[in-house]
Amino acid sequence: MKNNDQKFIENWRKTKSAGFKKYALTHGLGFGIIITIFNLIWLNYDNEQSVEVDKFIIAGIVMILVGGFSYAGVSWLLNNYIYKKKVGKQ
Repeated sequence: MKNNDQKFIENWRKTKSAGFKKYALTHGLGFGIIITIFNLIWLNYDNEQSVEVDKFIIAGIVMILVGGFSYAGVSWLLNNYIYKKKVGKQ
């Protein structure tokens, strides 16, 4: 087994033991915030009219929650799959 595999297994065990909620808050929301910032800038870059702040904030929050938790769910499942494969090789 490669050193990287062992490192992944140890890190994923630690992450998994902390639970999905913590994973979603740390990884998912971080990803969601970054993607939302870029999306909102992109969507409003050519907007010559003033931006309605309330709609801007609501759209941002929805994008953060949906995008962040979707990313967290998919990456959690993918990491679990990789973890099981690597543990099975031991």
